[in-house]
Amino acid sequence: MVDAVRYDLKLDSAADVRAVTLGTVVELLRQSKGWSQSELAERAGTTQATISRIEKGTNEPSPQVGRRIAEALDLRPSKLERIVENAEALARERAGAAPNGKNGAWWHGVLKGLAVAGLIGLIVWAVASVLTDEGELEPGEE
Repeated sequence: MVDAVRYDLKLDSAADVRAVTLGTVVELLRQSKGWSQSELAERAGTTQATISRIEKGTNEPSPQVGRRIAEALDLRPSKLERIVENAEALARERAGAAPNGKNGAWWHGVLKGLAVAGLIGLIVWAVASVLTDEGELEPGEE
């Protein structure tokens, strides 16, 4: 399942939240295929360290690497982007936050009430829900 190292992240911007959401999508899809990070890296023409950083949410891939990762996971890049956007929207909705909460950031209220661990858990749940709805994961596979 999702790496607990993410709970040490500092989530200060929309880009940070997006990176964690994308990383969660990549990790769950990779795991559903039974692949190691090294296997995904080889299929995507990148390094295991790059996949690790993406999955942890510590950096977002370049457009070229993102495209290759999506294709390695049997997704069109546009579908990967849609999954990330839908998961963020579902997490925001579940949190009961407005699309542009305090200071334009819906996750501020979540962080205040649940801390980083709660926000990460919410994102993991939302990603798994969207991937299941999209037919990319079997129910209970997350």
